Amino acid sequence: MGGEFLLVDYRHFSRIAHLKPAALPGGATAIKQPWRNLVARFGESGSREAFLTERLQAQGIELSAINTVKQMVEKGFNAPISSSAGRLFDSVSAALDVCTNTQTYEGQAAIELEALAHQSQGAFAYPFGILDGNLPVLDPTPMWQALCEDLESGLEAPVISRRFHLGLAQAVVDMVQHLSLSLGTTHKIALSGGVFQNKLLLEQTVERLQKRGFEVLLHRQVPANDGGLAFGQALIAAALSLHQHTQSLGLSHN
Repeated sequence: MGGEFLLVDYRHFSRIAHLKPAALPGGATAIKQPWRNLVARFGESGSREAFLTERLQAQGIELSAINTVKQMVEKGFNAPISSSAGRLFDSVSAALDVCTNTQTYEGQAAIELEALAHQSQGAFAYPFGILDGNLPVLDPTPMWQALCEDLESGLEAPVISRRFHLGLAQAVVDMVQHLSLSLGTTHKIALSGGVFQNKLLLEQTVERLQKRGFEVLLHRQVPANDGGLAFGQALIAAALSLHQHTQSLGLSHN
C-alpha cells in the first residue's frame, strides 16, 4: 500500500504503522491525475472544501468532474483505499497548482513539488498527528488545515511546498520515536521506497533521525524505488530458502 512503517529482518516483517489511508478515486486514473487525490483529501481540510474546489476550477477542472469524484470517494465506488505517500505528494501538488490535471511521466507532481521547495528557505514544518490504535496512523489532517490557511493568506507556493516537505520529514521521525518507545527498541532505521528519492525529504529525515540518536541505513548500490524493492524481495526469498534448507539438513542429521 505504501506509506508504511515495518519492523523487519531477513526472514520476517510486520507492519507496525502507516500513513492515514485515502481513497484513489478512479483507481489507476488517480495516479495519472493528481487533482483526484486532492478531492479525496477534502475531508481533512476542515471547512476549506469550497476553497479547494474553487482552486481546482481555476486550474481548469470542471465542477461536474469534481463533484463526480467526490461522490466516488463518499460512496466508495471505484475508489480503493491507499496509504501511499506518493498520492499525498500528488494532492499537495494539485493544491499548489504545480501539477494538477495530468502527469506526463511517473512522479512528475512530486518532482516538481520538490523543485518548488528548493526555491525557498526556512525551518517551519507543518504539523502532522499520530492516531494511536492497533496500528498507529500518521495523520496529515493538521497539515492540511495549516496548508489551507497559508494558501488563503496568499503565502507563496515555494514556502508552502518547503513547509510540507519539512513537516513530512518531522512526522516520519516523530512516528519512529513513538514506535521505538512503544516497542522498547532502538533498531536501525532503513529509509526506502520511491518517496525517498526526494533529496530534500531524505536529507531532512536523516538529519532529524540522527539528532534523535538513530542509526540510519540508506540505499547506495540499489535504487530506493521499485527496483530496490524487487531486489529486497529476492533477498528475502533467498534467506527463507537458505533457512529452510538449513533446517532440513538439521532434521536429516538427527
